[in-house]
Amino acid sequence: MDAQQVNVNHGRGIIVGSMHDYSCIIVNPQPPKDDFNYDVVIKAFRELYKASNHPDFDEAFPENSDEARAIIVKALNNAQKRKEPKTIRDNIKKLGSLADNTAGSLIAAGIIEMLKRLLSC
Repeated sequence: MDAQQVNVNHGRGIIVGSMHDYSCIIVNPQPPKDDFNYDVVIKAFRELYKASNHPDFDEAFPENSDEARAIIVKALNNAQKRKEPKTIRDNIKKLGSLADNTAGSLIAAGIIEMLKRLLSC
């Protein structure tokens, strides 16, 4: 049997066997690329960065505003550098955790909703 090179799930794959029978084996040495939407994440974190410079941000995160700002900058940089989606999602989750720990802040509630949407990107 001859092996044929084909595209499988956005990566390189090898089909061994006949395409006409069901005994072929597909090998995909590269996992499919995640359909992570970097552009949406970058846009959202640029807006969060702008908001983090507003005095109300300190009121929303009274005990950890500096930590929240650092996570925003880190997530923005990671997205701009097209780092692994898992790394960026971890940043999003950390910021969400900080926002969850604030007591009744409308700004934090808005950030939490935005972060939930980003996690589905």
